[in-house]
Amino acid sequence: AMLLGGLKLPKVRKGNRKNQNEKFRLKYMRLRKAARAMIFENAALYDEIAHLEEKFVRAKEERRYIHTHILERFHWTLKA
Repeated sequence: AMLLGGLKLPKVRKGNRKNQNEKFRLKYMRLRKAARAMIFENAALYDEIAHLEEKFVRAKEERRYIHTHILERFHWTLKA
């Protein structure tokens, strides 16, 4: 048994080591797949936010345009 920080570790047989390596390889592959999925999801969310911001800016500009034209017409109706 090896000592690691005062802890005794049991000896690992070659067969067990292979199983452990396979277990950790599968865990690693699952984590890698999950990380990749999160990256794609994050990119999709970023794109959606950018699209919504564009729509928001466009709506804001349209509102400002309509507001000024309504005020101009109101101003002309008061003069007439």
